[in-house]
Amino acid sequence: MKTIRSIYTVELSEIATWNNENDFPGICDPILEINGKDPSLATASLMHAYHYYKKCKNFIDDEMVELTRIHIEVTDKEWEILREQESLSYEDYSPYIMHDEDTNATLAWSYEYDSRSESNDDVPEELLRNLSSAYNMRYVCDLAGVNYSTFRGFKNNHQGFSLQKIYQLLRCMKSIGDECWDEDLEKRFTYLNDEKNR
Repeated sequence: MKTIRSIYTVELSEIATWNNENDFPGICDPILEINGKDPSLATASLMHAYHYYKKCKNFIDDEMVELTRIHIEVTDKEWEILREQESLSYEDYSPYIMHDEDTNATLAWSYEYDSRSESNDDVPEELLRNLSSAYNMRYVCDLAGVNYSTFRGFKNNHQGFSLQKIYQLLRCMKSIGDECWDEDLEKRFTYLNDEKNR
């Protein structure tokens, strides 16, 4: 059975022209090489892509950097193979790209050009939508003090949801994750297991 998943790409472009009418970059030429290396990134991890995007954002000059989501349709096994790789080539995920809909969506962009700079960032919303499938969100909403039906409107119907509530839920999800694991537990288990097997 196939499931819809997402690949995240980060790409840099040189701003070649400026659109004075829209006060926004006009023609952008993709940057294919910096110091002999391809500066673009494709990954199955939103956080990996986001960290790389922020790093690139700090160094742009007359350039634009974009973080884009591409929907793919894969089996669980195919998805695990993609997730295991830190970075992907286009050939790794291109067979799974969904072509029957507009699959690309820019989640974050930033430009700097001729003393102008601007950025937009929709990553927190994407992160919450992605992670919520791994949590009992009724419980998370209750712990975070967020109305569950408001969250469902955001998740299922793309209704408005404040950044404050998004961050409340993400912080709560992180605390739940932190509560379930401690490396000392594993060390203690390994120690007891070794003692038992002697």
